[in-house]
Amino acid sequence: MAAVIRWASLRKQPTRDRLRCMCICGRVVDRDLSSPGQNDVRGRDRASRPRNRSSARETRSPAVGSRRGGAPTMADLVATHTHSCRNAESCRNPESSTGGESFVSPTDVRRGGPPAGEPDGHALANVARELHRHHTSVQRTLGAITSAALRIVPGAEGASTTMLLGRGRTRFDAPTDPLAAAVDDIQRDVDDGPSLRSIRENETVLVRDVRTENRFPSFTAVALRHGAIRSILSLTLDTGEALLGAMTVYSRTPGAFGTSSVDTSTALAAHAALALVHSSHEEQFVLALASRDTIGQAKGMIMERYDTDPQHAFDMLAAISQETNTPVNVLADRLTHRERSRANR
Repeated sequence: MAAVIRWASLRKQPTRDRLRCMCICGRVVDRDLSSPGQNDVRGRDRASRPRNRSSARETRSPAVGSRRGGAPTMADLVATHTHSCRNAESCRNPESSTGGESFVSPTDVRRGGPPAGEPDGHALANVARELHRHHTSVQRTLGAITSAALRIVPGAEGASTTMLLGRGRTRFDAPTDPLAAAVDDIQRDVDDGPSLRSIRENETVLVRDVRTENRFPSFTAVALRHGAIRSILSLTLDTGEALLGAMTVYSRTPGAFGTSSVDTSTALAAHAALALVHSSHEEQFVLALASRDTIGQAKGMIMERYDTDPQHAFDMLAAISQETNTPVNVLADRLTHRERSRANR
């Protein structure tokens, strides 16, 4: 058991020194060190010191071991108070203690979870693993993001994502419930709202109460008629190199999102952005492999029909692609699909 010791001059009297000792139990004990007595560690040490050194080794209390003729060492004081504290009823049962100051050790604050305002590390770790499991599909990753937001963001009753497609175009995606989908529809119809504003200004947007919000009146006017949504929190999905979109959580309660909600959402959005990049790359890689196989099959068909080499077959595909403004992989897919349909007749 550890103890915390600090010296303090509690009264400005030259003849009286006091020791303030705080045990891990939270109680503070003031001991008088100026004269031998009930609470004097030095006096008790001298009075209890055996005359015979050999017997001293056997009978010395494990709690007291001060230097001869001097003040007790810090280790002695720690051991003394720790020993006495273990045998005190007030330490075994803190509720029976009366009087004295009480302290709370920093390590005892919120032992059951993270400090107030900080996201739960275990929950975020589980979310990161879940997002990794869905990394082969962007759509599945989006669904995992909104599901996680609904699960770990304090106050969230609905969630959705808004993806940036390029040239200012956006797509609302993966709503967790009809209410979130309805709010997304309002933002899309009026071309304004927390999610779109978060993307356009690249910042976190917090709406504490839709009824008192005045930053996007066209959105709030319609949202108020809908009547259910009162609080909205929208954060960007940003990797630091690319802005991908926004993640938005909703609540039917005004003022539902506080500091802990913002902190948790910020951490989740960072994980989500990286997961989206990973899943997008994985999806493109899979598509590229499939396209390469399809293009290879199309080249083989052209080579067989026109009795030509692989390079000339690809050049023919590229020329048709340019003439029809059709990607090579799409053109190759159409050609192979047509040949398979013809073979199945």
